[in-house]
Amino acid sequence: MSEEATVPKSSFSWPCSRLEEVAYELGDEFIAYCLDLPRLPQDESSLSPNKRQVLEEVSNLVTSMRLTPLPIRALSVSEWLTTPNAEGLTPPQVWRIQSDGVLPVVTSSEDGLLTELAKVGLQVFPYKALAEPYVGEGSGSFSRVAVPMSKRSELARLIVRDRSLGQLFGDTPPDVEISESDLFNRGTTLYFNNGNGFGVQAIMLPESILNNAFASLLLTNVEEAADFGKFEEHLSRVLEESRALARREVVKVVRVVGFHGVQLEESLAVGEFRIRPTRPTDTLAFNQISTGGYASAVLEARRPLQILAADADLFEPPEGESDPFAKTRPHQEEVERSNAGWTDKVENVRLACALSSPDYESMIAPVVLFEAELNPLSHSQSLAYRLVPVSFHPQVKLDRVRAGKATEWLGVVGANISPSIRIAGRRLLTALTERSDPTDAFVDALVAWESLFGTGTEVSFRVSAALAALLEPVDMDARRAVYKELKRLYGLRSRLVHGSADLAPSEAETHRRRACEVALQATQRVLKTATLAPMKAEERSDRLLFGI
Repeated sequence: MSEEATVPKSSFSWPCSRLEEVAYELGDEFIAYCLDLPRLPQDESSLSPNKRQVLEEVSNLVTSMRLTPLPIRALSVSEWLTTPNAEGLTPPQVWRIQSDGVLPVVTSSEDGLLTELAKVGLQVFPYKALAEPYVGEGSGSFSRVAVPMSKRSELARLIVRDRSLGQLFGDTPPDVEISESDLFNRGTTLYFNNGNGFGVQAIMLPESILNNAFASLLLTNVEEAADFGKFEEHLSRVLEESRALARREVVKVVRVVGFHGVQLEESLAVGEFRIRPTRPTDTLAFNQISTGGYASAVLEARRPLQILAADADLFEPPEGESDPFAKTRPHQEEVERSNAGWTDKVENVRLACALSSPDYESMIAPVVLFEAELNPLSHSQSLAYRLVPVSFHPQVKLDRVRAGKATEWLGVVGANISPSIRIAGRRLLTALTERSDPTDAFVDALVAWESLFGTGTEVSFRVSAALAALLEPVDMDARRAVYKELKRLYGLRSRLVHGSADLAPSEAETHRRRACEVALQATQRVLKTATLAPMKAEERSDRLLFGI
């Protein structure tokens, strides 16, 4: 799959060849795998008779796909492509052998659980890692990996007896047999430091580990996604992360944030984070989420994750109580601290991108569209997303130079941000990215002014005068002009919030733009002034106005 977005069906040229048709429906890489080719040829006439026979079978599948109603099409196709025959081979594997190809082999390992998981991964690899989803057809992405029933019990027994993972399901002496019904009943409920809580069953955990391994593979890069050996590496890491979590250790798991408002041509580092363009494989990594629509970039990081509580009846109130959260409430403070820390980190990146801007036209203001986390014990990725983005600011290109400046600003923000600057930065980002009404955005930008220099009395005078002194420290005539302008805007804001004024859309947009420019410049200067950054808003105002 290429880095570019898939070609929309509306722009596809018909009629087309049979090879083009099946590749369009299932993806070039998937068809190339089935035909045992490094890449697809332009014309099927160059294919061998065996490969043409395989192509005909795949074409018949595509024809039947189109006869299946959209809501169940992805599920039907995925079930058919991942169900092994009596020899343990799935249709894509059979087709590859029929095309005179050789199947990848599972790397031998002393870790029995890893080996057995890899065998299942090998069966579904062509479909899960290579086939393209039905983007834009209303059916969502391809369904998740389903471990064959014949393998579930075997893998569940290995998990229950695993020295680490077994801790989730109670101790099982080596000489005690585990019945089939016992395997289905082995489960617990976990509560994590990110506030998520969910049930885990031994019989379903293999699917969770495999799905997270595939998601991890698909998030790396499109070249690795076609390499089964790379999948084995990701599977080994995800399995070890699962074991570490089961031992109650802190594990840094992959977390991604979808951005709108920033465009890139390559993956770039911004501090400890990495921002890259979206890829078709992102949609495959996170089921039911299409990042090819509004999101233009993805921020990747690792977030510390830890199990705080585990109990089969975790959300059942203790005897004599009615509170279903009684067992998790003691951990609430830790959860809030963990979530606030992560939110601040993402906000710092967004603010650093905005602060790296030399002027309003080039300002980068990323909007958060979705967040997803790869918890290897979860049967589905933890997802939070917005259906519709709101952004006044256009998509702005982030190149290496800007990424370097954003990294510098990220360091400044991390070192110097204070509670009042945090509020100002948050309001500035809200004004730029979240307000659908320019008048509301204008008011938010002025709240950012107040957060930097607000006081209990004479607010309009002190905020406007402090801003003027900060922005025009030398030229008194320029300072006086800025003060008058800002005081006028502040007075307009007061009339708007008290209902005694209204603005035409074009006028509101002009005021919003100017208010955001002032908030940006003021935040930049306060953060880079060592004496001002740690102060409270009123102290900052006093220092600028009176030198005290």
